[in-house]
Formats: sequence, C-alpha cells, structure tokens
Amino acid sequence: MRFFKYEGLGNDFIIIPQKPYLEPQAIHQYCNRHFGIGADGILFVFQENGRWHMKVANADGETVEMCGNGIRCVAQWLLDQGHVVEQIETDAGPKPCKFEHGLWTVDMGLAEINGNQVSTGNPHLVFQKPVTESLIDPNLNTEFVKIQSPREIEVRVFERGVGETLACGTGACAATAWLVHENQLPANEEITVHLKGGSLYVIARQMSDGLHIQMKGPAKYIFEGEV
Repeated sequence: MRFFKYEGLGNDFIIIPQKPYLEPQAIHQYCNRHFGIGADGILFVFQENGRWHMKVANADGETVEMCGNGIRCVAQWLLDQGHVVEQIETDAGPKPCKFEHGLWTVDMGLAEINGNQVSTGNPHLVFQKPVTESLIDPNLNTEFVKIQSPREIEVRVFERGVGETLACGTGACAATAWLVHENQLPANEEITVHLKGGSLYVIARQMSDGLHIQMKGPAKYIFEGEV
C-alpha cells in the first residue's frame, strides 16, 4: 500500500490515494505512533466522475464527515501530484479550495449553531473557559476558547476518537463562528486562531442565511512510503 504523510499545524495524516477499503482495526494500527506509521487519521483520496473526493477516518477507525486540516493536506497532495485543485468533495459537501502565498483558503460553508453546539462539517462543543475534563464529550469534538484580543483567540481541541490534538481546522472554525454568534468577535473580519501547532485564519461572513466560514492555513508534506 502506497501512502503519503502530510500535516497541517501538527495535525498529521496518512493519505492513501484510493477509495476507503481498510477495516477500523487496520486504520487504528496504521495510526498508532509506536507500532504503525503514526497519525491523527487517514485520508482516502480518489477521483470519481471527474471530481476529487476525500473520505476521513479518525485514529480509532471511525469515519467522520469532514476535516479542516485534512482537506488542506489533501489539496496540497493533489497540487504536489500535478493536479489543478479548485474543489474537493467531502461527506459534508463540496469545499472550494484556493492556494495563494503558500496558504490554502477553504470555503467551509454555513456554520450551524445551537447553543454551544456548532457544526462546521462535523459536530463541536465550544466552551469559553479553561480545559475541564468533565465537559469533554467523547462523541463530539470539544473546544476550550480564550479571547486574547478583539481579533485573536486561543483554542485547545479534543477530537473524538483521537484526544487532544495540536490543531483542528473545523474546531477553529466552530470556535470563531460561536464567538461571532455570541457577539464577542466581529463578523466579516479575519480572526487569528492560535492552536498548539500554530495559527489558522478564519472569517465568519454574515449572510442572509447565517454565518459562512472561510478558513486559511498551511499544509506540508512530511514523507511517503509503502507498507
């Protein structure tokens, strides 16, 4: 099996260029950092009807709808392979992508907000308080947020099926969307989101149907191999 290793702010992935075929146990083994390749998840990439698709599996083997750092890694892998990248199909819908000045900008779509539950392609819980273990839901992604300035926040992320990660793209988007919704951050302006692995840049645009989210950040090749 040919694989490629990429990372987005330390959130690292195994990219496998074919349709999903691995059993959850095999995914868990490949993602193991001591006995496998090591990763937060596996991204399956394939072309169908002229469109590029991404399917995501977390380190525990469970399939998830979307991955913000992952989609930038897939876009970078496609570019590195010589493909023109304008849009990637996901289980959360099509995501337009654009590469400019070394960073990927992804249109993440509409944020769905219900209390402190936010969906930005997959489900999140957002809390504006220090990390509290009792609030971490194993079935959801959980963010703990601190405002540092009017356009700058700090986020710690606990991903379902993985645990705490260095970064989460959909989590950064969810945290920004929730704080804009709560009138604690401005809409239509770029917000710098600091995560353990680095920073993402998120805009929550106020539209007639709600907040549309745009995420910008890096993605980097690490290595490739065969197993």
